[in-house]
Amino acid sequence: MNLKIFLLILSLGILIHFLPNLNIPLHSDVTWYFRLQATNNPKLIESIPEGFKEFGAYPMPIFESIVNWYQLTGRINVLDYLSLRLFAFLAGADANLWRFFYILILSSSITLFYLILKKLNIPAKIALFFSIGFFFIPIDIWTDYKSAEPKALLFLMLSLYFGLTSKDRLHSLLSCTSLLVALLFKETFILSLPAILGLILWKEKVIDQIKRPVVVTVLPYLVVVLIIALFSLSFRFLIPMKTSGYVIAPFSQLDFLSYLLKFTPSLIPGLLLGIGPWLITLSLILIFISFKYLKMEKVKKFYLNASFLTLILILLCTILLNILLYYLTNRDFRDRYLLPSNFFTALTLALLTIPLTTQLYSKLKKNKAKLSIIYLSILMILFCFQFIKVIDVSFQNRIDQNAWQSLINQVKIKVPKNGHILISINDPFLIETAQSLEANTLFLGRYDLTYHLVAARELKEYQKGKDYLAFLISSFNKDRKSLPLKKEGKILTIHLERPKTTIPYFPFSLKSLIVNPKSYLYQRFIKSKQPYLKYSILIS
Repeated sequence: MNLKIFLLILSLGILIHFLPNLNIPLHSDVTWYFRLQATNNPKLIESIPEGFKEFGAYPMPIFESIVNWYQLTGRINVLDYLSLRLFAFLAGADANLWRFFYILILSSSITLFYLILKKLNIPAKIALFFSIGFFFIPIDIWTDYKSAEPKALLFLMLSLYFGLTSKDRLHSLLSCTSLLVALLFKETFILSLPAILGLILWKEKVIDQIKRPVVVTVLPYLVVVLIIALFSLSFRFLIPMKTSGYVIAPFSQLDFLSYLLKFTPSLIPGLLLGIGPWLITLSLILIFISFKYLKMEKVKKFYLNASFLTLILILLCTILLNILLYYLTNRDFRDRYLLPSNFFTALTLALLTIPLTTQLYSKLKKNKAKLSIIYLSILMILFCFQFIKVIDVSFQNRIDQNAWQSLINQVKIKVPKNGHILISINDPFLIETAQSLEANTLFLGRYDLTYHLVAARELKEYQKGKDYLAFLISSFNKDRKSLPLKKEGKILTIHLERPKTTIPYFPFSLKSLIVNPKSYLYQRFIKSKQPYLKYSILIS
């Protein structure tokens, strides 16, 4: 049964995210770094610039590369680092294979989430509804191959799954080991520990009715925290840092309440995104049904139970802690940073449905067939509505990466032999784009080019991590040949920028679709989009 569920979810992952993004080239982030580490091409290795070597982007022993990574970033996410190196070795430049790795990982996580909900006595139809929603938010984790969060999430879900199965020491050991692995992929997932312990203790007491001292359940997980703390401290005291850390973010102008109001709507389950008025109507209908047909005494008894209220409070605090983390680090709480908060949000909502759905199903047993038809119809409508957004994103992704490949090919073709390339940037996040551009021309066999990097303006708003920015720029330019002063045609200047204004989302119009479908589809999926990267090329 579990295998059938996994294969169903994996098939959906392939349909929703693999096929629409088929053959879209690799993006500019991170993959180039690990592809350089995994290369065995002697000419390429010989041509890697000194700045890249200082940055760790060249073949080096695993332990040395981990130490170098920590010196640059201050991160102890060693398993994420090693997994990216392994993916680069296996996939190389094959974007489809990189994409499939993440679809396999995320499909496994969704399967585990579904099984976790079932273990918490949540009906299969409700569990499936919340699980399918993760295909649609956040979308970027399905198409972005640098993220640690999907891999950490897989082991976090494994930890919770084994913890909820914990009737012996083996399952407890597997749960704690999975949690340890998750933290070595993404350290911040340690904030999920209260939710994991709360769920395990609640299931033991309420569902399984196991009389076990709390300390017996909690102690192994505290040992995991101690191991991670000692591991982190050993790195901190034994390995000197090259910078103060790699966080590059402008200072937030929002107070915490405004931040919450802006970003918490992203935690709405995926199938319900963008249907605000319909969602309110559906909620009112459910409330009416609850009062008219259900025994409210049972509902009140369930909701007012001290153990249940404590669990919901713990889950909400865990979500709030994760939001606070990204607020304090000046990051927008969206995209991959929604993990694992969106999973805990869906889990909380699913738990809140237990007293309603169990009574409703018992009353509608005679109409089981009709109920299934209504459920599947609603599921299909919501699925199709969200799938259109995925197609929209895939077209944007294709336009973005084709523009990126066009830039790489122009540099390869236009720059004469032994030419120089001066890259000017207006955004610190484009430093990696510059690094990736050089790496990709190396992959294409242009070992003769010399790159130079300058900031087109002073990046005053990025005071946090400013020494890391300075390190990136200085290491990029380290030991380069000087720019030629009088040799015309030898210098190609590229100005990179990320457009500040974007074309607004193209609205759905049934009338336009019926009257002129070809024009509407062209306007919606192609004309209304522009690449994320804007560049200009000047040969001097």
